[in-house]
Amino acid sequence: MHRAGRQMNPGVSWFAGPGFGERQAGFLCRTAIWLNGVIGLGGELDGTASIRYAAGALGRVVVGRFAPGTELLDGLARLVEGAGIRSGVILGGAASLESARLRNVRSRPAEWPITDANRVYLDLDGPLELLSIAGNISRRDDGGLHLHAHVVVSAGGDRPGACYGGHLVEGARVLSTAEIVVAEVVGVDLLRHVDPETRVVELYPE
Repeated sequence: MHRAGRQMNPGVSWFAGPGFGERQAGFLCRTAIWLNGVIGLGGELDGTASIRYAAGALGRVVVGRFAPGTELLDGLARLVEGAGIRSGVILGGAASLESARLRNVRSRPAEWPITDANRVYLDLDGPLELLSIAGNISRRDDGGLHLHAHVVVSAGGDRPGACYGGHLVEGARVLSTAEIVVAEVVGVDLLRHVDPETRVVELYPE
């Protein structure tokens, strides 16, 4: 049965449906593990820390609509917390935006970590179209929410069709609507710990 949607707070409404059936979820998990050449439930693929992984399944799929003026990352956070998702994936979305702020790596650091000295920020004025969004939903050591999202947007105005991509940072504001789809991950905890090599919080699926 579908679970009825509701407006969890001003600007964000959502609808949750059932997750993948056991058969489909099992197929996805087995396929992912087979493609990596490993049969197992998690760990390190090659006996080192070069690839960390854990296998689970997709649970509920939650669809949200953000009203005009909603800041995109804030809306995502409210959607995720309101739906009770602790670990998950951002499946996709479509939106018109008044503005967006993107971050990209400009140079490799002489030593870790990457800092703003190695980054470039791009501030875009709308109108913009959100063409794609993808990422994951994880938890920090203190239990706080960590959203990692990358986007591609296209410009209108005097740059019609020009596309820009990068890491989404605060500053993307909805123009008319944003339609976002996320899914919870079950059987896996997506956690963020400080990585001893890169010296920043990285994803630890467990």
